[in-house]
Amino acid sequence: MSSICGDASPATCSTRSIPSDSVAAPGIFELDVRRGIFRPLSSGSLPQPGDGWEAYELVADGQSGMFWVADTVRLSDVRGRSRAMPMRLVVDLGNANLLALFAFKPAVGKFVSRAPVDLVEGRTPGGMTLRVLMPAVATFMGRYPFCGLPVVVLDKPMKLPGDGFLGVKFFSAFRVVFCNSPAVRFTASAIFVIVAVSSSTEPA
Repeated sequence: MSSICGDASPATCSTRSIPSDSVAAPGIFELDVRRGIFRPLSSGSLPQPGDGWEAYELVADGQSGMFWVADTVRLSDVRGRSRAMPMRLVVDLGNANLLALFAFKPAVGKFVSRAPVDLVEGRTPGGMTLRVLMPAVATFMGRYPFCGLPVVVLDKPMKLPGDGFLGVKFFSAFRVVFCNSPAVRFTASAIFVIVAVSSSTEPA
C-alpha cells in the first residue's frame, strides 16, 4: 500500500469557488486539484461501477448545510504505535489542511490527548497560536495513508456537526467526483468520492 506524502503538488485551481461541499449547491462536479481541473459533469459521463473507483457516501447535515463522511481515522508514530477513532468528518474544500480535529468535543479531545504522536504548538499565517499533532502516518478509510502532514487541533467551540474537517490536502491526492444530485444514486464502486446524498438532522 503506497502512502501519500507531504510534498504533494499544490492546488492550481481555487477551491474557495467550489460549491460542491454545500448542501445548497446540488450538481455533479469533478475535482482534480493536481491538474487544476474543476468542472461540472452530466450523469451520462460518470464512470460506472467496476471502473476502479470507490464510492463513499456523504451525509447532508440539516442544521449547518454541510456534508460529512463517516470514517475511522488512525494516527501512527514512527514506531508503528497508533490510535484510531470512528469519526464524522465535515468536507471543507476551503480548508487548506489535511485534517482538523474538533478537540472541544469530549471524545475527540480524549483521542487527541491519547494519540501516540507529538503534540506541538503552531501558528497560522495570521499569527494565531494553535495546537498541532504530528503523526508519521494518518490513515483514512482503512486504506489511504498520508505521511508527514500535520493534523490541526481546534479548541475553540463551534456549532458544527461531526468531529473534524476533512480538508483539501486529502482530496488533492485523488481525482474526485462529488455527486449532489437527487436524480443520481450509486450503490458500490464508481468514483473514489461520489456522494449518494442522504440527509440528517442529527445535532452537532
